[in-house]
Amino acid sequence: MRKSILADGTILLVAFLWGAGYPVSDFLLQEMGPLWLTAIRLGIAALFMTVLFRERIARVERHLLLPAAGAGIVIAALFLLQILGLLYTTPGRQAFIAGTNVVMVPLLYSALYRKRPAAAGLLAALLCSAGLMVMAFTPGMSFNRGDALSCLLALSIALDILVIGHLCRVMDPMALAVFQVDFAALAVGSAALLFEPFPKVSLSLPGWAGLLYLVFGLTLFAFWAQNTAQRFSGETHAAILLSLEGPFGYILSVAAGREPLSGQVLFGGMVILAGVFLSVWSESIRRKKK
Repeated sequence: MRKSILADGTILLVAFLWGAGYPVSDFLLQEMGPLWLTAIRLGIAALFMTVLFRERIARVERHLLLPAAGAGIVIAALFLLQILGLLYTTPGRQAFIAGTNVVMVPLLYSALYRKRPAAAGLLAALLCSAGLMVMAFTPGMSFNRGDALSCLLALSIALDILVIGHLCRVMDPMALAVFQVDFAALAVGSAALLFEPFPKVSLSLPGWAGLLYLVFGLTLFAFWAQNTAQRFSGETHAAILLSLEGPFGYILSVAAGREPLSGQVLFGGMVILAGVFLSVWSESIRRKKK
């Protein structure tokens, strides 16, 4: 029970870090192209993680290498969709749309494992998704290219949660994080070399601070923390907690002056919180029974 509570707290921290990543990435796009920004971020993180955890990587069984590589491809798609979507939409709006993965996770889980999702968990996911859509859209607002990419981002996040939920229970979570980042760095780096000119390495001081945050906070630490925490948390419950990245991202975007404060968004946030509280309550009952 104590491990489960600690896991929930860790997943909430990861949601906050992911939420902060939206305005930081949006700022960095003013100083660097999207592909090279993602490639440099992943490349630096991959180098550090591979050197620091080489002994744990060596202990991974060979039959797990291909699934780990697949997890890396999912991460590459996730990062590319996030950074490309930010070219056409605002960071707060993208954070809200991406958070709708919360309702995709129980449906995909049910389809993959042929298990009916728990009624309380599904209702909580629907509440969170409804709140996120209220926060993202206003009457008369058009659905642009960035929003479409953000919908694909939501699907990628849902797949990532399911993949991590399975693999973190059969292999070392830190080794899994290293493989994810390594394969993602190779994929995105190749795309950057093919489709984008080499960037000028002349970031401003805030730009360097933002890049360091993306590398060490949002990639190195967040990957390890999520992979470890999901060992003790169900996929649907983890997705609901991670859906708070949308409100976190909006609050931080408002604080950074990238978004206006809106009563509609605050109402959507309350709907999301209702879904989160329902999930926490149903999960606590399930754990006590177990």
